[in-house]
Amino acid sequence: LETLRLKWTDMEPAQRDTYLEAALLNSARLSRQMNGLFELAQLEAREPGPTMEPFPLAELAQDVVMKFAPRARELGIGLTCRQEEGLPFVVGDLALVERVLNNLVSNALEHTGNGGRVEVVLATVEEGVRLAVCDDGRGISPEELPYVCERFYRGEGGAVRRGHGGLGLAICRRILELHRSSLQVESQPGEGSCFAFTLRVASSPHHES
Repeated sequence: LETLRLKWTDMEPAQRDTYLEAALLNSARLSRQMNGLFELAQLEAREPGPTMEPFPLAELAQDVVMKFAPRARELGIGLTCRQEEGLPFVVGDLALVERVLNNLVSNALEHTGNGGRVEVVLATVEEGVRLAVCDDGRGISPEELPYVCERFYRGEGGAVRRGHGGLGLAICRRILELHRSSLQVESQPGEGSCFAFTLRVASSPHHES
């Protein structure tokens, strides 16, 4: 913006557009980062805590996949949801869990190339219902793996180029901590990544139809 102000009359229209586009992109990135910081700060100071209620995680996963389907088609990525039949309701804060799913699916799409696949998988486990978001993208190196959920950490791949603030996975981890759960990460370079968490089953007899 300083360059534009100083050299506006000497610049060709195309050059002005290039500088303006760069300023807009950087402003948008800063806005996302600030919003993420405020969200993370609110989560860390959250009192009295999440609003816990029974809800169908399988239904929520389907809704999130449908929401991201147009974006996946635009990127040339196959996005699917696979789940066991008759999954029980889980206990959690619906809005916060949806935030986790949004982050994980968006992150998977950003790190998967054209022609790749992203799959959301739900299954019952001893601790409750496990949800995993798996992709066949670039994967994460063993050196990066311990730090991917740290705030502001951005690996060497596409996230840096796409202007992410490095807060999405930190937000996911904090939300899951509030649910007495954790974010598990498995990945192999060149083979993709899998981010998973488990929520406990509701004590009520609700089941997904």
